[in-house]
Amino acid sequence: MIDTHAVIAAAESAVAYFVNLKEENGKELPVKVNVVEAGIGGVSVVVSDLPYDIVDVAKVEQKILQQIEQHTGLKKVNVALSRSSPQKHAMKQQAKPLILAVGSGKGGVGKSTLSVGLAIALRKLGLRIGILDADIYGPSLPKLLGVESERSRYEDSKLKPVMVDDLPTLSIGYMIEPEQAVMWRGPMLVRALKKMLLEADWGNIEILIIDLPPGTGDVQLTLAQNAQLTGAVIVSTPQDIALADARKAISLFDRIEVPVLGIIENMSGFECPHCGKISDIFGHGGAEREAEKRSVPFLGSIPLDQELMAAADVGEMISRINSERTGASPITAVARNLLSEIFIKRENSAL
Repeated sequence: MIDTHAVIAAAESAVAYFVNLKEENGKELPVKVNVVEAGIGGVSVVVSDLPYDIVDVAKVEQKILQQIEQHTGLKKVNVALSRSSPQKHAMKQQAKPLILAVGSGKGGVGKSTLSVGLAIALRKLGLRIGILDADIYGPSLPKLLGVESERSRYEDSKLKPVMVDDLPTLSIGYMIEPEQAVMWRGPMLVRALKKMLLEADWGNIEILIIDLPPGTGDVQLTLAQNAQLTGAVIVSTPQDIALADARKAISLFDRIEVPVLGIIENMSGFECPHCGKISDIFGHGGAEREAEKRSVPFLGSIPLDQELMAAADVGEMISRINSERTGASPITAVARNLLSEIFIKRENSAL
């Protein structure tokens, strides 16, 4: 177990060496240090709001690495640094949200449940998150969040997302009856998706998660043409049959030049509640091997969890993920790894 408090203290000590508790306009300049676990025995240290007059950030990074190794012994450390600027506040007000697409290439791998779980976990980590259910023919977001009776509305010519515990959400499920079938051809599907994506008032969210439908069709191509996708997350079970479709999803994102931020292995093992033995019902490690083969980050494994499944069925996903019980922790760990990948790629100007 990594002592994140010790890592933060060491990083702050290194930063203070350069910042020297500088003051700007009579107030101490806020320098934020966050630590995100990134795989076995490794961490990513994210330092934001460095004073803009610090030019040699490489020296800051080197000092942070030295201090962390000296005080904690950790050597597997990624450091991401960003500087403040006089126009920071104005730029922040104009910033557009990062748009993350969650896809699988096939149905039945738990992608929608994980999309909702990631949204809740990222919000729990302090980010402003929105979620869009782009599965027009099979919307599941209202049920997962327990708001099937809610309906979308327009206000000031803008489509208003349905707020669920301060989480803005949109789905075609808010516009039809729960058991009503959507019988639209491609052009109508595209128009509905554009309305939810481009004509909605998402507020000041930092990340919009889009839960994609299975396959590589109209929805994916519409998003590629109309949304500036930041990156994609691929969900798969460990089986070869699921990985075959995951490969197609990765190929699609490669073709439309959207970076794949990582692969998640869902339904990875089941712990017997009686004897504690773990059974690999669908196999184990297939997604991780695929990620290594394609040089794509592996974001983590999510085991089968009976309590999480029950919570999804009755619309109690938020309370389940927000709890500290065992079943929620793998999703939170995956969210942290995803956040780490976003920070790293942004600092490397890949996003």
